[in-house]
Amino acid sequence: MKEITFEESFEIYLMRANYEIMAVRLLGGKIPEETLQEMEKILERMKNLDVDEYDQLFSYDNKFHSCLIRMTGMKSLYKAWKSLNYGNIVTGYNLASDKKAVITRQYPIHKELLEACKSRKKEEICRVLSDHYMSTIHRLLKEQGMTEADTKFSLDFLIS
Repeated sequence: MKEITFEESFEIYLMRANYEIMAVRLLGGKIPEETLQEMEKILERMKNLDVDEYDQLFSYDNKFHSCLIRMTGMKSLYKAWKSLNYGNIVTGYNLASDKKAVITRQYPIHKELLEACKSRKKEEICRVLSDHYMSTIHRLLKEQGMTEADTKFSLDFLIS
């Protein structure tokens, strides 16, 4: 599998976060019921994964997040977002040292995002999305023994 640098991961998560926040804002936070139901089904599959199913985790993650993009019906937005999926998968494999810990933390953070989406409160959904991606960025920094000062990036990158 391809190696991926922190900078590449950062770029991928920066773009994914902003695309998803843009999708939520485009619909004013009014997540369609069918989108919520699809997210719920994906989350249930993610819930009880075992370490030997680790490869499925990032597939479910991508499917879960794609719901937010696809709900807009914007084909170009979906194509741009989907082009970043490989980076999420590669980051998961290359930068995650404890697969059980990764699996264990995925369900609650995605459950929180689903609950925010169910609220249909635009600002709440965007805040949870922001926190979701920023916690990943901070965790990647920590795993690499880095701080924001060690990067050339500002962590204030989300569209508001």
